[in-house]
Amino acid sequence: MPILVFIFLIFIFNLIYFLKVKSISNSKLKLDYYREIPSNESPAIVGYMIKNNCDGNDVVATLLDLNYRGYINIEYELINGVEKSVISLTDKDRFMVLKDFESFLLDTIRGSGAHYPELGLWAG
Repeated sequence: MPILVFIFLIFIFNLIYFLKVKSISNSKLKLDYYREIPSNESPAIVGYMIKNNCDGNDVVATLLDLNYRGYINIEYELINGVEKSVISLTDKDRFMVLKDFESFLLDTIRGSGAHYPELGLWAG
């Protein structure tokens, strides 16, 4: 008789365990997974929304985004014997397309021969 009670208790514990695991795994399956950011915002705005500030990573991400969209070209050149990233502006029209901070960044790059040694960038 005690063996039957012991087997019955093991059965109950296993039943509770598997029902709990099944409910947890079903809840995980119902979550939506986004591989891409579900927004068309620029990297700086997304960084600000997540961190409540913008840092150098957001500036670099914005530069890469502007390069991807064709507003600037980023190439590597040998300058003074050292390989540097060189940023040059393209002729793509940006009127009423770019956000204010993106236009400000492009206007800053347009400055004559700007050099940003902390980023390893030359602009011109």
